[in-house]
This record gives sequence, C-alpha cells and structure tokens, in this order.
Amino acid sequence: MSGFANIDPIRLLRRYWPLLAGAAVFGGVIGVAAHFTLLKVYPTWTASSVFRCEPPRRSPTELRGVDMQQVEFDRFMGTQMTIMLSPDVLGRAVRNPDLVQSNWAKQFVVNGNFQSTQAVTKLQDTLSPRLVPQTTLIRLSFSWRKKEDARAVVDAVTKAYLQSVKEQKTQESTDQRTVLENRRSAINLEITGKSKRRDSILTKNGITNLRDGANQWEQKQLEQIRNLADTEQQLTTIVSLRDRLRNATDSQGTVSYPEDMLEEAKLDPIIQDLKREISQLRVSEQTLLSQDYGEKHPSLVSLRERIKASEARQDEEMAKVLRRIYDARVEEISKSVESTAKRREQVAKDLDEISTKKQAILLAIKEVEQIDEEIKQLGLELNVVNEARQNIETMNDSAVYDQVKLVIPAQTPNVVSFPKLVVMLPLGVLLFTGLTAMIVLLRELMDQRVKGPADVAIIPRLKVLGMIPDAAEDPARPTSIETAFRDTPGGVVTESFRQVKAPLVKKMDTEGLRTLLVLAGMPGSGATTVACNLAIACAASDDRVLVIDANVRRPAMQRVFGITESVGLADCLAGQAGFDEAVRPTGVANLSVLTAGTPGNRMMPERLSSEAMTRLLAEAASKFDRVFIDCPPAIVSGDGLALANRCDASLMVVRALNEKRGLVNRVRTQLSEARAELVGVVVNGVKSSAGGYFKRNIQATHEYHNAAKPAA
Repeated sequence: MSGFANIDPIRLLRRYWPLLAGAAVFGGVIGVAAHFTLLKVYPTWTASSVFRCEPPRRSPTELRGVDMQQVEFDRFMGTQMTIMLSPDVLGRAVRNPDLVQSNWAKQFVVNGNFQSTQAVTKLQDTLSPRLVPQTTLIRLSFSWRKKEDARAVVDAVTKAYLQSVKEQKTQESTDQRTVLENRRSAINLEITGKSKRRDSILTKNGITNLRDGANQWEQKQLEQIRNLADTEQQLTTIVSLRDRLRNATDSQGTVSYPEDMLEEAKLDPIIQDLKREISQLRVSEQTLLSQDYGEKHPSLVSLRERIKASEARQDEEMAKVLRRIYDARVEEISKSVESTAKRREQVAKDLDEISTKKQAILLAIKEVEQIDEEIKQLGLELNVVNEARQNIETMNDSAVYDQVKLVIPAQTPNVVSFPKLVVMLPLGVLLFTGLTAMIVLLRELMDQRVKGPADVAIIPRLKVLGMIPDAAEDPARPTSIETAFRDTPGGVVTESFRQVKAPLVKKMDTEGLRTLLVLAGMPGSGATTVACNLAIACAASDDRVLVIDANVRRPAMQRVFGITESVGLADCLAGQAGFDEAVRPTGVANLSVLTAGTPGNRMMPERLSSEAMTRLLAEAASKFDRVFIDCPPAIVSGDGLALANRCDASLMVVRALNEKRGLVNRVRTQLSEARAELVGVVVNGVKSSAGGYFKRNIQATHEYHNAAKPAA
C-alpha cells in the first residue's frame, strides 16, 4: 500500500501520455479489426422473450393485485427466474421437436442418440433470465451463432416454462379447492351440531319463543314480588293489630277494649235481652213516677233495685262477652299472623323458585343467542368459502388472472448481439490503454529509487527535514550550488536550505548538539553542497560556524571556498599542525573552514577514527557554535560511520533518482547504532517531474522572493 501511496498519477500522466495515447490508438485499431473478424467468423445472435409479473388477485372483481412488499415481489420474480432454469422446465424444452431438429441440438447427438442431460446442463449455463430495471418484466435471452437456433431455443424454453406455470396454477387451485371443500364440510357439520344443541336447550327449558319466554318469566317474577309485598304488608298490619290488643291491658289487668269490640259485644243476644229488660224496667219506673209514686215507695224502690240488678248483670255479661270476644279476637289474629307468615314464606319460596327458573331461562336464552351468533358467523364464513371456491374456478379457467404472462414472444433476431463496433472499439482502447497503464504502474512500483521526500518518509524511524530542488530548475540559476546560499539569496535552492535549517537548528539547540556529520549514501548525492549551504545559513544567523572537510580522499572545501592548499585536518591528526593554525577563514562572515590537509598526510584516513579526532572535535565544539563535518559517501568508505561515533549528531543526504530505498534504510540502520544522533534526512536534487505540483511550487517561491519592490 505504501508503494501505491507514493505514486503521483498526474506525474505519470504527464510523463507517459504519448505512450498512453499511442496505446489507445493502437487499441482502437485492434478493436475495429476484431469487430469485423468476429462478425465474419463467429457472430452471435440473441433471441429473447419477455414476461410480465403481476401481484396475485384474490377475486375476479379486483382491478389490480393485492399490495405486496417490494421485497416479497422481488422474491417472487427471482423465484420465477429460478424456475425458468430448473431441470424440469429445461427437460421439457429439450424434448420440443423444433429444438431437437435445430443445429444447436446436433452438438448433443452421440451415436444417433440425443443427450438430453448434457443439453439441459448447457442451457442452464447459457440461458440468461434478467429483470428489466424499473419494471415488473423478466427478459429470457439466449445467444447462439445461428439466429434461427437462438429463436428455437428461447421459444422452446418459453413454452415449457408457461406449461409449468399453468400446471402449477392448476395444482395450486386443486389444492385450494380441496382445502375449501374440507372447510365447507367442517362448517356444515359445525352448524348442524350447534343447531342440535340449540334445539336441545329450548326443549329442556320449555322455550318456544326466545323473546316471549324471557318476558313470561319476567312477568311471573314481578307478580310474585307484588304478592310477597302484599303478604308482608298484611302480616305487618295483623302483627300491629295483635300487638295493640295485647297492649290494651293496663297494669291492674283492666282491658281497654276498642270501639268495634264494644259494638260487637252490644250485639250479643244476652246483652240485647238484658237491654230490653232494663228498658222495660225503665218504662215501668217512668210509669210509676208518672203515677206519683214517691221515691221511697216500695214498688218504686223494688223496681229500681231490679233495674240496678239488671244493669249489674248487664255489665257482668258485657265484661264476659268482651272478654270472650277479646280472647277470640286475639286467638284469631294470632292464627292469622301464623297463617300469613306461612303464606309469606311460601310466597318467598315461590319467588326464589321463579327467580332461579328465570335465571336458568335467561342463561339458556343467552346460550341460544350465542349459538345463533356462531351459526350466523359460520354461515358468513360458508358464504366466503363458497365465493372463494367460485373465484378459484373462474380465475383458473381464464388466463387473464395469471401472475406471469408472456408479453413478447421469441422472434428471430435481425441484428447481431456480438460483436458490436460500439463495444469493440472502446474495449480495444480500454484494454490496450489499461494494459499499458498497468505496465507503467508496475515499472513505477518496481523502481526502488528515491524520487522525493515521500519515498523516504515510508522508511521506519527516519525523519525528513526537508528537500532541495534540482539547481537546474531554480530560476535564479546559481553558478555554484555549494555556495548557492551566499550567491543567490533569493533563489529557490537558498529558500529550501532555510527551511531545512530551521528544524535542524531547533533540534541541535534543544539537545545541546554542536558537531554535525553530513553523510551521503552514494557519490554525487550532494553531502558537500548541503554541509556548505547549511554552514553559510547558520553563519548568516551570527553563529560561529566551522566546516571540517573530512573527505581526505576527495577533498572539496578548498575548491568551494577558493582556499590555497595548506595544512588542515590530516596534518592536525598527524600532530604536525595545531588546530588554530589549520583553521582558515572564508569569504563568509562567521564561517571558518578546516580543509582536508596536505596530500602526504591525507594518505592515512584511519586517523579519522583515532582519539586525536575526538580531541579535535571537542576543541572545535568549544570554540565554535556549530561544527559541520563533510565526509565520504557511506557506500564507498567507512570513514563516515567512524566519524559518527565521535560526533554529536548526523545528517543523511539522499539524492533523488540516485539512491534506492534499501540503501537508505541500511545507512539509517548503521547510523542509528552509532554514537551520533541521527537528526534526519535531506532529499537533494528533487526534480519537478518527480512530484505532481513541485514545478509550480518552485515558480511561486521564486516569484514571491524576487517580486519587484515598490519605489520609495
């Protein structure tokens, strides 16, 4: 994935567009040639039939099928396409006489016998039922070299499929009729059973009419309730009368008889006789008084005594009669209370029986009504079953209600389906252009050279400090790339070194690093250029900077800074010169250089790994703010790795399109194991063609730094 991430499609297109354009033209020519060749030697004809699927209808009166979820309808259509390719349908198709006599069928004739199983297998592989997008149509297609055979195959499969659908429809309707007939018989049996149960309940409870039966017992209950109320009222009245009679005797036993009893006593014959007797005696008394008998006349006195005796006798008889009437009345009332109470109990008992009977009648009526409702619902269901059965008969006899209908039968095609120029031409262009693009892409993937910072960034534990563009693409055109920072301060190369310097100086200052080894992997990578320009950049910031030329095999510093050959690093390590004596000033302020030394002493590069070198670097770090050491490339010399064990930090320089990622990773591993801290990598000589928009960035940077300043 990392290899793909570092491929810039814009760069590749700009580099290889002529090749891709040529491949497209060549592919177009090949596509046209292939079209006419195939049209002549191997044309393909496609015949099709189209079916329309509809939702099922529940009755002939429905104008459209029942609503179905789209998922259900799609499943139904998918099922139909599966049925089209089923062995049963295709087995029928290959037995079709028109198909058997076709040229297509001849390929399955072995020793005069038609191999139907192989034909079915072939049809399953070549037939193509497809849904027509955004419709409810299914297109069944078949392609073959002869158009008549293509039509014959599709027509045979279509007929076999429609026959299968018809048989399935017939079987389904038969099954449905069987289910409905069974349900109708069950409903009739259930209705008969419920009707018998209803008649049994009516007979058992003596009900001839549901409404009158309930009303009759309702009336009996109300009448009995009234009888009970009247009886209770009579009982209350009689008990009250009995209690009054019993309470008529005072504490001395004297009875206060009611008026009706007094009147009844007066009508007693004895009392009547006594009243007449007393009345006659009164008449006699009045007669004597009218005859002027005196009050003390014996006759009058005797008469009055007789009257008094009769009145006493009358009172005595009256008391007896009243007592007799009273006792009889009390006894009569007591008996009436007892009989009335018994009658009340009987009435209450009869009321309970009537209420119980009424409740039983009501429950029976309710049960009968429930049975009637159940019979009614069963009757409605029976009507539905009969209607459904009739609908099945109607829908089974008419193809109008089929869920799958043939709307376009198979026709003999008049236009080839393959090859087509509108397909072959773009296909040839796409094929050859794509193949060429794949070759270009594979070439780029197999190219392990570092082309830019992205190729270095994918190496683990390696930080990219920045990149330096190819000097040839800098509009400032520096005459000497090693001193571009001094010679062309407004150039793109100079600005790139400024961008590298910032993180480098921050890292060194933060961790107190003074001596920095600048090391390249391959010759020509530009380690000397990077070391010189970074040194000039730091010197421009008023840092005291020393550049040490440790490349004793091919020294370059005295050429870069225009210094005559004299004592230098090799002489100091040989003990023939002192550090201060060997350090030479340059034409750049704050920048000094320690050249490689005289030729005689440069013949001993082993001294670079001596303690003398360690002491020299320590002295340089004490007298300068920053020390940059230029050394030979790692691939041709081990001097750089030896120096890395004596410096504070190391900086790797990688030249674009010059070094491979494997070499960079190996040098990174070696530097990581050394004493010096590897602060990062500078990618040098990056070409605009190696990055998509790098060229425009270079131009924008140059224009920004070199824009005409406004007049003062």
